Amino acid sequence: MIFRNIGLKCIFFKIVKSLHHLSLDVCLGGVGISLYLFSFLFVKIPDYYSLILFFSILIIYNVDHLLDSFKLDESNISNPRRYFHIQHRSILILAIFILIPFVVSLSWIYLDREEFYWGTATLVLIGLYLGGNYLFPLFPKEFLVASIYTIGVSFVPFFRTMNQSSGKSVAILPILGLVFLIAFLNLLVNSYLDLRDDFKEKSFSFFQNLGDRNLSFFIQFLACLGILSLAILNLFDYFPGVLHTIFYFSALMIPVSLTISEISQFSPIVFLSKYFRFMGEILFFQFIFLS
Repeated sequence: MIFRNIGLKCIFFKIVKSLHHLSLDVCLGGVGISLYLFSFLFVKIPDYYSLILFFSILIIYNVDHLLDSFKLDESNISNPRRYFHIQHRSILILAIFILIPFVVSLSWIYLDREEFYWGTATLVLIGLYLGGNYLFPLFPKEFLVASIYTIGVSFVPFFRTMNQSSGKSVAILPILGLVFLIAFLNLLVNSYLDLRDDFKEKSFSFFQNLGDRNLSFFIQFLACLGILSLAILNLFDYFPGVLHTIFYFSALMIPVSLTISEISQFSPIVFLSKYFRFMGEILFFQFIFLS
């Protein structure tokens, strides 16, 4: 019975890891924060919007990971996610080619034309990012991914707010700043935790080139800047309830805790850092409870 339970747990964790390598946690996080923005701005969610956004993020992230798998030396790969994309490359490419017309069709039918065209413009930005990341070393990918992520999850609620002439389109800007900062911190911490593997694979970014100590301090500085901004917004009663502040504060504090723990080698948090990618996306998905 014990061995059976151990076997089931191994299968469960293998499935969870595979879902994580496919970036399904990132997709859920993106849907969560976008639905929160709709709720915060009191605008109607388009039909099938969650499905469109979920599969759009899924396609983009997996194309990015597949490009990484093509440009790296397979014999030198130690990152499990990159190895997963090499191992399942053919089926992932086929799945992406099936999903693209499906997502485009849903977007054309259920989104407004302006939103569809802005989505297309965002795809052009993503194409430029993917090309730059594939061709150039020391590419500032964390900053660009955080920018594209913020645009992607927010442009539909933003345009719907403008069309309602509710005067709330400007009110979304501080939240977008916080969303960008949390996404940027999330990506920087992932890069920080991957530092050794990425240098070994010769696949490091501009920010990773700062080195572990400087990158850690940069993460902590950005988190402190975010917490200060959060405090100022609370002084002006920007958020409708205390739960909003708690969620944003937790999303800013976890990256700081992890980088400090890595420096001090505080073992319980160092252990948790192995699961940061799951935690990082849960930080975004938690906002769905405010929608």
